[in-house]
Amino acid sequence: MTNSYRAQKQLLDSLHGDLRLLSTEAKKKFPAVKEAAERGMMNLRTLTTGKDRLDEALAKSDGVLHAFLFGCESRHAKLVHVSLTAIQRLLTHKAIPEFAVGNILNALWGLMENRIEDLKILQTVLVMVTSSSTVHGDQLAKAFVMCFRLHFGHDVVTMNTASASIRQLVCAVFDRVSVQDEASLKETVVKSPDAEQQASPTRMYHRNSPRNLDQPTTDAYLLFQDICQVTNGDSPYWLIGLSNEEGDRSLGLELLETVLSTYVDVFIKHPEFSFLLKERVCPLVIKLFSPSIKHRGSGNAASTLMVERPSFGTSLRLLRIVSVLIKNFYTLLVTECEIFLSLLVKFLDADKPQWQRVMAIEVIHSLCVQPNLLGSFCQYYDMQEHSTKIFRDIINGLGSFVQSLFASPSTSATATATSTASSSSSSSSSAALGSPSASSSSLAVGAGSSASLGNAAFGQTAASGFTSGNVSIALHPMPPARAAKPFVLQMLDRVEAPAVQDSYALITAFASLVDTVKSIASLVDDFTSSGGGGGGGGEKKAKTPGLSLNRDVLQEMINSSWCGLLAALSLLLDACLDETVIESILKSLQVFTNVSGSLNLTTPRDAFLTALCKACLPPRYALTLYTTGDGGGGGGTSSNSVGASGTTTVLPAPPQLNGKNLQCMKSLLSVAHCHGGVLGTAWYLVLSTLQHLTELLNLTPSTGGSFKVGKKAKKDSTSALPTSSTLTDFSVLASMLSRLFESSRQLSANSLLSLLDALTRLSNEVMESASISGQSKEPSRFAIAKLLETGLANLCRIETVWDITETHLLKVCGHSHSTLREFASESLACLVRSGITYSQSGDTKPDERTLLRTLQKLSRIEHLDVRQQQLECVLQVLHSSGQSLVDGWSIILDILMQAAHLKGQSVIHVAFQALQLIVTDFVALLPTTCVSHCIQTAGKFGSQRVEVNISLTAIGLLWNISDYLEQSSGGDGDGDAKETDVNRLSDSDQLWLCVFSQLAYLCVDDRPPVRKSAGQTLFSTISQHGQLVTSKGWSGVLRKVLFPMLKDVQDRYEGAAVTPVDVKPGILIHHSRDTEQKQWAETQRLTLSGVARVFQSRWSTLKRVDDFAKAWNFMLDVVRTSALHASTEISSAALKSLLVLFDVDVDSNDETTLWRDALTTWQTIGTRYDDGDDGETASSPNQGYLTDIVKSFHFLYKHMSEISADDFDSLASVLNRVLAHPIDKDSSLFLVSGSGGAGSPSPLQQACLNAVASVYETVRVRGDSGRLAAKIVSVLLSFALFASRPPLQLPLSGKVAQLAADELNCCVAFGERALRLAGDVYANEKRDEVVVKEAVLEKLLKALRVPLGLKYDCPSESTWTLAVDVLLRLLGDGLETARLAENKRYFEGMWKELGLLLEEFLFCNRLPKTALPVDQRTAHELLDIQVVEMLGKTILPHSQDLPPDFKTKVMELLNRGSVHTADEEFNGEYTKKKNEAQFKFSFSK
Repeated sequence: MTNSYRAQKQLLDSLHGDLRLLSTEAKKKFPAVKEAAERGMMNLRTLTTGKDRLDEALAKSDGVLHAFLFGCESRHAKLVHVSLTAIQRLLTHKAIPEFAVGNILNALWGLMENRIEDLKILQTVLVMVTSSSTVHGDQLAKAFVMCFRLHFGHDVVTMNTASASIRQLVCAVFDRVSVQDEASLKETVVKSPDAEQQASPTRMYHRNSPRNLDQPTTDAYLLFQDICQVTNGDSPYWLIGLSNEEGDRSLGLELLETVLSTYVDVFIKHPEFSFLLKERVCPLVIKLFSPSIKHRGSGNAASTLMVERPSFGTSLRLLRIVSVLIKNFYTLLVTECEIFLSLLVKFLDADKPQWQRVMAIEVIHSLCVQPNLLGSFCQYYDMQEHSTKIFRDIINGLGSFVQSLFASPSTSATATATSTASSSSSSSSSAALGSPSASSSSLAVGAGSSASLGNAAFGQTAASGFTSGNVSIALHPMPPARAAKPFVLQMLDRVEAPAVQDSYALITAFASLVDTVKSIASLVDDFTSSGGGGGGGGEKKAKTPGLSLNRDVLQEMINSSWCGLLAALSLLLDACLDETVIESILKSLQVFTNVSGSLNLTTPRDAFLTALCKACLPPRYALTLYTTGDGGGGGGTSSNSVGASGTTTVLPAPPQLNGKNLQCMKSLLSVAHCHGGVLGTAWYLVLSTLQHLTELLNLTPSTGGSFKVGKKAKKDSTSALPTSSTLTDFSVLASMLSRLFESSRQLSANSLLSLLDALTRLSNEVMESASISGQSKEPSRFAIAKLLETGLANLCRIETVWDITETHLLKVCGHSHSTLREFASESLACLVRSGITYSQSGDTKPDERTLLRTLQKLSRIEHLDVRQQQLECVLQVLHSSGQSLVDGWSIILDILMQAAHLKGQSVIHVAFQALQLIVTDFVALLPTTCVSHCIQTAGKFGSQRVEVNISLTAIGLLWNISDYLEQSSGGDGDGDAKETDVNRLSDSDQLWLCVFSQLAYLCVDDRPPVRKSAGQTLFSTISQHGQLVTSKGWSGVLRKVLFPMLKDVQDRYEGAAVTPVDVKPGILIHHSRDTEQKQWAETQRLTLSGVARVFQSRWSTLKRVDDFAKAWNFMLDVVRTSALHASTEISSAALKSLLVLFDVDVDSNDETTLWRDALTTWQTIGTRYDDGDDGETASSPNQGYLTDIVKSFHFLYKHMSEISADDFDSLASVLNRVLAHPIDKDSSLFLVSGSGGAGSPSPLQQACLNAVASVYETVRVRGDSGRLAAKIVSVLLSFALFASRPPLQLPLSGKVAQLAADELNCCVAFGERALRLAGDVYANEKRDEVVVKEAVLEKLLKALRVPLGLKYDCPSESTWTLAVDVLLRLLGDGLETARLAENKRYFEGMWKELGLLLEEFLFCNRLPKTALPVDQRTAHELLDIQVVEMLGKTILPHSQDLPPDFKTKVMELLNRGSVHTADEEFNGEYTKKKNEAQFKFSFSK
């Protein structure tokens, strides 16, 4: 069974029951009714047998309905009730024929006039109109008239029911219009007017309605028009039968509001309805508002009676209508809405009744929550040239209203009393609106508000409300944000005005202000999100028709409203004692600041920020910092009106911060954190306030620029902290402060620069204040700390922040105040460290050179504390990131190099630690150019004068670098490295040259330990690694390093003081080093010997150097000059160096010229050693010096390809010169101790012998000995005289007398060895032509005559015995050569000398000074016998070849005989030998 069948069955049963009941009730009194009921039942049975549905069949016939109409006409209550119930059932099922509608209405009209079943009548009419559209036109008007007449009855129930029915009927009529409009939109085929006329044959026209409207729209039009007429007190056009006296103004206004608020589209879509709005509704509202406009809530009684007092109910409903008109039909009623809005503003005047002002506030509040509507106000009024500034007036009106509430203790008492005088009984029975007793115990303020500080921090309870001066207003519950329902405007059931308290009025006005700010923010957000924020020409179509949002509109909204908003919100903020309300106020200030900044409106932005900043500080303290305008505007406040720390007036006592200050501070931090991108120049306001707050809270900067609660804040009882707060709260604030600057990474580049500009400006002011003498206050480090924190937060885009940050911090680093200077340098160092570390981990790597150049710029600052921070930063960078540095090494080394000139010990220590770290750990990472730079830096530290240990260690670093250079080259160089560019040194050579140059520079340092260590290291380095230097590199080493060093050392010696040096007490210094000149003499000795060793060890490489001959001559000249120096130490060192120079390994390719020049130098030294340099009188050279002169020739001669006679003559001259040099007292000891023993020559004498012997050996090996043999023998013979005739210059008296014997022994040994060597030379060269021609034998014999003639007068017996031995050996070999015929002419003199020699020896008159022992006398006699035997064997057998004179001489000698002793045995032997000789001579003859 379907639902449709069940419904039809139920309808049938119900109708049967109704008809039976109607027939039963009417059978006696109303037979006509009974008869009609029976006919109805018959018709009903007939209809049920048909094919149509029951309801459809009933709609075509009125047979059943006719019975019920008869029942209504009976006027019997029971019958009427049954009939109306049945009729309602038929209407509900749409079972009434259309033609029967009039009959039903007539029946109902009759019942209405007879006051029968009024409620049933209303129900039936309502069902008729709402169930179908068959009731229209005049019939519909008749239905409305019935309802209105019932509404004006005396029964309250009927009146209320009629009122509700009318409202439903009105809605039903307008619902038909809405349905019709929707249907017309769905039609796809446009019908012609004829077709439309044919489709609506029953359409009815009315003379008071447009003819182009369809039936439902016409009905609605006529109905709305008559409602306006009746409400205005005029006769209706359509509701015939309703008189103007029967109109209810309140109902009419409510109906108008209902229609206007519910069916907005009808009025907008149909111009006819829009016409009604303009021509009916608006004039009606304005007319009814007249009493409210003219009435004053205060004044005398006479003036009050002259003006009709406004009705509360009428005013309430009018304002509701006005609210609807403005919200829904603003674009249709622009002019009218201007009037309405002006009226609303006027209602806010202080002379208006309080309830009227509050209702106006509620209406305004309802408008303020609609952003587009507010935008339209501004666009259509405030932006028009000759129009009222509605939006500005609304905001200013709200501000004035708020201010008026605090103007006197009871602003609204008079108005409230006047408005409620006639209804005191009704108002006294209920609590006054807004009274504290009516307040909710829980205060819901603004969604999203939060606070961490309780109300106890404010020193007030939660219900404290607002207090300003002597006025206190209790806190009223604030409605939920943007969902507020008006309270007074909802009092439609009230006849008299309620007593409205100031608390409700204030909180409603406050809500309006807050929602206005939110609405403006919403518009700006929509505009910027749609892309309009990027420029001034963007435009966005708003939801409100006719409103086009662009930058100009939004800017005008802000410019029109900010003064009033700021004045009101500032007053509320100052007066409010509740934390949650304060949070809402602060939120509004934040939002408005943001929107102002978003539109580049600096004046309102700065003004709101200034208000917020003022609220962060104690009132008295803030007055010394800020300048503000009057309360009405706050305009003109700019970022220039706030003073930095140090420039403000110091208060007598520390200002106390309360909870509100701290809450405002959090809000200020929130503004900066969330809206920093729009602050621009206003950052200065924010930062300055934050700086003062950090001072008041005693927050001190810590690592990274963040702030923490200082120790002073924990201990100082006079701190500005509120007693009810804990340090935890301030730690939270410090954390928020840090997060603010950490979030700067989210700012755009321009916004970030604005922040940095503000920080630098703030810091500059602090610097200026700190520069003022007499300032006892410690300058604030806030700006510098936040520059640091901002820089750390933006390392990912360091290029944006670096220039301004670097420039300012460098400026602060040069400030005279140590606190600022130290903190700035520390901050800058932290930024550099963090930047370089960040480059290791981030994708965007800051340029390390840019960062390190900043550190480098600190080198221009003279303050040692700044340099200390700079160098510590370098050291930390090396520790943390040294292994990853690439391009910054040169800058770091330059920083360290410049630090080497500083005077502070700690600074030098830190810098040197960094250099040590580079050399020990990172030298392998350095580019070639940086290695050179590192070498130079080490050299600079070697020359610093602060601490000598650092200088010595720096020299060690140079040694370490040289080891690295060797390792990097493979360590197997031989000085023959490939050189591709003949005009350029290789990188390796340049590095070595740099090392040597730095060490050479330190060799002329003023401090003896430094230059000594440098010299040792220099020559050790060359010795160890010199093989790695190419020949071209060696050219540079000689020309640029070694030779200049020698010259500098020599010059420093010449300019050194000869006075004793100052030494510290308790320190002893040797007399040989007690003057600067003596100390420099040691340095010259070391450098000269070192360079000589370089030539010796690197000879094979050096000789390939270009212009080596020039270098060689320079070196020889230096040695010559030094050897001839007056200083014994220098001259001795020069000669030793000469020995080293000559002691080199040479090959056949060496140029003879080099050694010829060396020989010339040697000859100069040997001949001028006692003349002094450049004519200067030299000190007496010692034996060691002279010995070295001679020894050097020994090494020199080995390298000479040949030696000429002149060269040998020069040698001989030098040797004779040195041997003849006087021996001083000091050298006499050297002469003895240096000999090989008592029978050995002195070192000098031995050196002379060696020199001659070396020459002889050399020429003999070369086969050219005969050329020089005669000269060699001559020199040796001159030496031999030392044995028999020692030089007269020997000091044999005085203190040295006891050494005379030893000294003579040396001379004897020297002469004897020379004599023996001369004999050897002659024995080897006796047949050489030159030897023969030079009569060498004759010279030998002449030399032998001396010891043989002196015999026992010789210093040593061994001398003449040696002479005998030499004589016997020479005559054995020499006489044979002399007897040769071709040689006889060369030996003529020899025979004479031989005869004299024999005579002087055999007949010597020199007797022993003491008696000789027998064995000694025997030995001496045997020598005489050997000589005689030699005559017999060697000479006499060849008498035919002897010269006559010699023969005669020999015979005379033989005849004379000689008796040496009295010993017969000995004498007999001698005589025997003599006789044998004579016999042989006679025989030969």
